[in-house]
Amino acid sequence: MITISALGTSEFAFPVVKTLLRELGVGPGDAHEPAVARGLRILFPLDGTLASSVRGAATSLTDAATTDSQIRFFQHHRALRSFVGTARWVADVHGPISVRVVDGATLADSDRAFLDAAVRSAAWRVAIEFDSDTTAVVPGDDGDQLRVSALLGQSTTAACDDLVRAAFEFVNAGDAWSAVAIGSRLMQVEKSPRVWNLMALGNAMLDRTLDAEFYYRRWADDGSALDRVRALYGLSMLYARHHPVGLRSMPESGRLLDEAYSVLGTLDTATRNDQAVRFDEVFNRNGHALVLFREGRVDEAIELLEWGITELASTDEKIAMHRSVLVYNLAQCHVRRGDLAAAIATYDRLLEVDPHMPEYHLEYARCLCAADDLDGAIAQCRIALDIDDTLATGWSLLGVYLGRQGRHGEAAAAHRGAHTNTPDSPGPQLDATYAWLRHGDVAAAAEVLSSMAPPADHKQRDRWALLHAEVLVREGRDSDALAVIDDALRVHPGSPALLGNRVALAGRG
Repeated sequence: MITISALGTSEFAFPVVKTLLRELGVGPGDAHEPAVARGLRILFPLDGTLASSVRGAATSLTDAATTDSQIRFFQHHRALRSFVGTARWVADVHGPISVRVVDGATLADSDRAFLDAAVRSAAWRVAIEFDSDTTAVVPGDDGDQLRVSALLGQSTTAACDDLVRAAFEFVNAGDAWSAVAIGSRLMQVEKSPRVWNLMALGNAMLDRTLDAEFYYRRWADDGSALDRVRALYGLSMLYARHHPVGLRSMPESGRLLDEAYSVLGTLDTATRNDQAVRFDEVFNRNGHALVLFREGRVDEAIELLEWGITELASTDEKIAMHRSVLVYNLAQCHVRRGDLAAAIATYDRLLEVDPHMPEYHLEYARCLCAADDLDGAIAQCRIALDIDDTLATGWSLLGVYLGRQGRHGEAAAAHRGAHTNTPDSPGPQLDATYAWLRHGDVAAAAEVLSSMAPPADHKQRDRWALLHAEVLVREGRDSDALAVIDDALRVHPGSPALLGNRVALAGRG
């Protein structure tokens, strides 16, 4: 067991995790496989060799994007998937990982998130204690931190320029914690649109959407016309996608997009014809297409998206590569219209452009399933999982499609894969139980149920009780099955599913 103190003055993310890796002899130079490189990059964002390795590998356009062409940013769930992959790789290479963290009251949020993912999905053993220990290893600055710390000690224009570039490298790699820390220090010497931009993106990535809104509005108010266009687009996406559900508003999202579009209309012809500005215009209308889609005006959304795809195709590849986002949205529109042939053709077109984005393969799988092509859907799920096997959704969809083919034993194994990657969710375990029952393996179903507590959610608890009752009935224990349902009814007395099954089970007597 390695004992590490969470104390320290570092403003940067992952001090405990980086210290543990250093004690194990792990560094950015160990990233010999693309998946490992992608996982380690969030921990070592300023390592140029590692960044080049990630961008140059067979990877999605999102992962290959540089800081000046990035349009998709690591949301919290993507960072957690990265942690799971890295933690599993470390355990595979170095054996069981056991770490004791002392001075735990000061544990950084980034470390807590990584260690939580490592415990739940990679079998790390982590003890967090609030006492001190003089024998503990104390985190120190790594190369990235030393470079940025040196810049933070200066207040020159050149130092601020370098800090902004470094902060956006952290953003690009997915380390929003460090990016926000750098931005908070930068604000002490520079209050500018680029700093508001950094703080808006970093806070949005951390799901701190109210803080992000504050900085988007500062960016919009303090910057140029183009700053306002870009800030209002980011703000509109908070209202469309990222704010807590109670704060989301498609009308407000649409209003912000239209305001930004009106600003674009005030620009002179030369500025508006610049490739970067054309890109802003296309993505503004892409946002408007989302509003139309949500309003059910799908044909209008399709018209806008096809215009945008044509516009991006006439720019250089640095901008045009982002047409994949619009092509994906176009495929979603065809699915909504029920035109599965057009949707399938559009997904084929999308995967020619960006074949290494696992989420695209999963959406294609859903489309193929709707078209009754289960073999194709299963194949797309397997491709997605070959790219990233931490995708719980991929395992769940694979299990569903295998089950529809009557391959219930394989389906149970797939649902087990989903549970491994979302251990706090009871859904995959219940799916596996159902699959084992369909497979005829009552003992395996009973084993899964015995490993889990009754879920807190009423719907999931009802399902747990009904599956438990079915196991008992198949074992010839009808009275025990009835008792399980009665216990569940005491928790959720109005459940139609429980009441109906109780009547049916009582009638068997």
